[in-house]
Amino acid sequence: MSEMVKRVWSALDGCLVFDFAINRNSEDNGPSLATVRCAPVGQAVPPGEAEEVVAIYPGRATWFNLKFRAGGYVYGSLQQRTHVHVDGVDSIGIAADIRFGLAGRYDETRFEGLMVVCPSQEAPPPPPGSDPSDNDDDDDDEDGDEDGDGDGDGGDGEDPAPRIADQLEELFPYVYVRRWPRIGADDLRFGFIAWTDASPPGEAFVDQLAAAATLGRYAAEALAVWCIDGQAPYEGVFVSGLSTLSGPIRDMADVAGQLWRPGPPEEDWPDRVVDALRDLLGRYGETSAYFAGADYRAALERVWQSYFALVAVLGYDPPLLTEFSLCLWLAHVVAVATNVDAQGELVAEDMTPRQRHAAANASVILPASAFPLPAATPAAASASAASPPAAEDQGWIEPFAIGDLQMVRHRLKRYAPGEIARIENIVRGERRETRSHRGRRVVELQQQTADDEQVLEADDGDTRSGLLEETQKTVAERSVTNNYQNFKTSYGPPTQATLDGSWTRTFNGAGAPGKTHDVTRFAREIVSTSANRISRRVSGVRATSSLTQIDDSVCSVFDNTGGEGNLRAVFRWLNKVYEASVVNYGSRLMMELLIRQPASDYLAGRTARLGHTPTGPMPLDRFGVRSFQDIGPDSYARICAAYQVTDITPPPLASAFVTATLRGGEDKLLAIPTGYSAVDAFANCLSAPLGAPPPQVIVGRQAVTPGAPSQPLLPYGENVTIPVSVSGTSPGLSPPTDGGEVLVNVEVQCAPTARAMDEWRIGVYGALTKAHQDLMRRYAEHGPATGHSAQVNRRIERRELKAACVRLLMDRLVSLVGARAVAASPPSPFEVNQPRYLQFLEEALEWPEMAYSFQAAVPGGEIDDELFATFLAAEQARVLVPVRPDHVMAFLYFFTSGAIWEGPDGLVATINPAGRDGVALDEVALVNDLKHAARREGAPVAVGPCWEVVVPTSLQVIDEPRSDDASGRLEGWSL
Repeated sequence: MSEMVKRVWSALDGCLVFDFAINRNSEDNGPSLATVRCAPVGQAVPPGEAEEVVAIYPGRATWFNLKFRAGGYVYGSLQQRTHVHVDGVDSIGIAADIRFGLAGRYDETRFEGLMVVCPSQEAPPPPPGSDPSDNDDDDDDEDGDEDGDGDGDGGDGEDPAPRIADQLEELFPYVYVRRWPRIGADDLRFGFIAWTDASPPGEAFVDQLAAAATLGRYAAEALAVWCIDGQAPYEGVFVSGLSTLSGPIRDMADVAGQLWRPGPPEEDWPDRVVDALRDLLGRYGETSAYFAGADYRAALERVWQSYFALVAVLGYDPPLLTEFSLCLWLAHVVAVATNVDAQGELVAEDMTPRQRHAAANASVILPASAFPLPAATPAAASASAASPPAAEDQGWIEPFAIGDLQMVRHRLKRYAPGEIARIENIVRGERRETRSHRGRRVVELQQQTADDEQVLEADDGDTRSGLLEETQKTVAERSVTNNYQNFKTSYGPPTQATLDGSWTRTFNGAGAPGKTHDVTRFAREIVSTSANRISRRVSGVRATSSLTQIDDSVCSVFDNTGGEGNLRAVFRWLNKVYEASVVNYGSRLMMELLIRQPASDYLAGRTARLGHTPTGPMPLDRFGVRSFQDIGPDSYARICAAYQVTDITPPPLASAFVTATLRGGEDKLLAIPTGYSAVDAFANCLSAPLGAPPPQVIVGRQAVTPGAPSQPLLPYGENVTIPVSVSGTSPGLSPPTDGGEVLVNVEVQCAPTARAMDEWRIGVYGALTKAHQDLMRRYAEHGPATGHSAQVNRRIERRELKAACVRLLMDRLVSLVGARAVAASPPSPFEVNQPRYLQFLEEALEWPEMAYSFQAAVPGGEIDDELFATFLAAEQARVLVPVRPDHVMAFLYFFTSGAIWEGPDGLVATINPAGRDGVALDEVALVNDLKHAARREGAPVAVGPCWEVVVPTSLQVIDEPRSDDASGRLEGWSL
C-alpha cells in the first residue's frame, strides 16, 4: 500500500509551485506525483487553468513540458532517488533538471539538483517533553531545515554531535549558463543613448575621427588630442567644462548626479525627475520649450563631440568624462521619460517597470564608424572573439554567456568514528609492549674514472739517419785541429812567463763551392726531417658518497598485570563530517578563455628545480631517442639539459685540418688526428724565378695540382698518417738553381670517422640512460614528484590557469593599443601602467569562482589525483571566469577597446555591435541582458536541501578498554 508524504517546492517568487506526493513505500511500484501550477504574483490560479500532474517513477527520468495561461512555462525531467543521505538520515528525494520562466517578468532559469526529500521510513515518536508540532511534513524550506531553527538538524533536542564550525566555506563553484537574447525595441529605445548624425552630415568631429581611424589607431588618437587642445580646425569645439556653457545645460550634470543611481529605480522616480527638471528650468527662467530649442541642441552637440574626443584618449580627464556622461544621460531621460502637456508643462511619461528600469540605467552607444579604435598591431586578430584561434595561437577569449553562479558551500560539522582500524587483546596478567620501527637507509656511492692516451709519430724514411746522428756527422766534418811545434812555456818571477815555439790550425770540412752547396742542402734536409712524438695522458677519478638514514619508532604498552579480567582496545578511523549546500549567488557575465598547454610553465619550472616532471621522469623516447643512433650534435645539449647531465664530451669537430710546408724534392708524413680520416686536400706553391712550372704534389695515393680548388680524397681510410711528397725542379736553368727555390703549402681536411661518432653517441646515450635511471630511482623512493595533497593540486591548477588568463588578456591589450613591453629607459607607458592593468583584472574578475576543464590528448601518468594528471598532460584548457557585477561594463569596454574606463560602472559607454573589425559580438544585447539580470540581484539563496559529506582521515581514535564478559562480546560496541 502506498505511503504518500507531502512536500512543496516553489520558485519565481511563489508564481511556480510544485506540490509533491512522494511514495516512500519501497515495495510498492506506484509513482510519486507532482502537481504543478503557475499564477501571476499575488493572484490565484486563473479561471479555467488546469493544474498539471506529472507521475514520477523510481529508477527512470520523467520528461515533461508544461505551459500556463499566466505566461509561465517549465520543462525538463524529474526523477525519484532513494538512499539519499541528508543529515545522516536515509531519505527519498526528487531530483530535477528543469528550466522555467515567466514571460514579461522572469527570464529563463535552470535548476538542477534535489528539489525535496523525505525520510525513507517514518520518524520515531518524539521523546517525552518534545513538541510534536515540530515534525511537520511540509518541507517549505529549500535548505532542508525542516524545524526552522536554522541549524538544519531537524530536531529540538540536544545535538549529540554539535557543529564545530558555523562559518560556511565555499567548496567549489559550478555555473548554469544561458546565451543572452536579442534586444527588444523598448530596451533599445529606453536603455541606450545613441548619437544622431550631425546636420549637414560630415561636419562633426566624430566623422573626421572615423576617417582618421582608417589610417590607424595612432592617427585617430592624435586627432582627438588636437580637438581637446583646440588646434585648428577645432577652435571652440571642445567643451572644457559644462560651466563654460550657458543656460540650464551647464547644471545638468549636477542634477543627474542627484537622480542617477545604479539598480532598479523607485516607482516615483519619473516624478522626481520632472520635479528636478522644473527646478532647473526655473533657476534660468526657462520653460519646457528649452529642450526643443536650437541653443540646447547646439550645446548638446558640442558635449557629444567633446565626449567622443575624451573616449578616444581614455584617461585624459576622467572627471570631465563622467560629467559629460551624466549630462548625456539626463538629456536621454528628458527625451524618453518626460513629455509636455497641453499647457506646455513638463510631465512624467507613463512607463512600465521594465521601461523605467531601462531608462534609469541607460548607457551610451558609441558610433560604429569610429569605435572601437582599430587595433595597433595585426596580432589583435588572433585574440579577437570573431573566430576560433589558429593552432599556433596562445589562446582565445570571448564573452561566453550570462550564467547563474552557484557555489557549493560546506562547513565542518563534527568528527565521528569510522570503521575499525585494529583491535588489541590483552589477557589477564599480561603486559604487552608493542614497538613499531620504521627505518630507511640509503647509501649512494658513485665513482668515475677517465683515462685517455694519444701518441702520434711521423718519422722520415729509413734511408736517412736520425737527427742526432746526422747532426754529429755534420759537426765532425766542421771540426778544428791544432798542431803544436816545440811549444814551451818558462816562468820567471811570479809575474812573468815566456812562450817559445809555434802551432798550426786546420779546419776540416772546408772545400770547393760544390761541396759547400752540398752541405747547405744537407742542412735543410736535416731541419726538415721530422721526428715528432706527442703523448697526452688524461686521468681523473670522481667519487661521491652519501648516507641517509631515517628512523621512526613508536612504542605502545598495554599493562594488564594487575587486572582481573581480559581487556580489549578498539581503534577506529576518525572521519570528518561536513555539511554541504548549494547557494545561488546570482547572474554573472562569464568570460570564456581557451588556454594552450596550460601546464607548460609549471612543468618547465618543476623540471628546472627537480630534474623531472610531477608525472615522473620523462622517458627518452619522448625526445625521439630510442637508441644511441638517435643522438645528434644538434639535439644532444637540449636532451642533456632536461636530465641535468653536465659531465659529457662535446661531439667531435665537423672538420680538422693538418698542414705541412715543403720544398721541392721533400716528403713528409702528416699525422691525422685520432678518430678522423682524410677527406680533402689542397696545395699551393710559390717558386723563384716567377713563372717557373709548379712541382708535382702527391697526397696519399692522389696527385694534387697546386693552386687548383681543393680536391676530394678517395676513401681509402687513412686515419693514422698520410704521406705528402713534392717533386724537384729540373736543373736546366741558368744560373743553375735547386729545387729548394720552390715552396709548397699542403692542407689536408679530415672528418670524424663513423666509429668516432658512434663512440661519442654511445657515451652520451649512456650518460642519459644513467641519469634517467637515477631519476626513476628517486621517483620510486620519494613517490610522485608533486608530493601534494588534492587541495594543493587544485591551488596549483588555479594559479597556473589564472596566470595564463592574465597573460592572454595582457597580450590582447598589447595588440589593441600598440603597447610595447620591452624594457627601456625611460620606461614605456605600458610599463608604467602595467600594475594598474593587473590591478583592474584582479578586481574585475572573480578568480576564486573560476571553473575549468581540460582536454588531454594522452593519459596524465601515474598520479592518484586524476584531475591533476589531466592538467599536466592537457593540450588545452577551457576556463570560465565570472565578471564582478560592479565591474562588468568597465570590463566589457576594456575587452573591446583595451582601455580602462575610470568612473561609475553604470556610465561606461557601449560599443555598437556593427564594429568595423568584424567582431560578431552583439554587445548591446549583452549589456541589456546584464542590466535586467542586475534587477534580480539580492542576497545568496540556498538551492535545495543540505547534505552531509564524510571525509576519512589518517587519524585513529581509541576507546576506553572494556571488560570482556562471559559471552565474549565487546561491551558498548556493535560490530
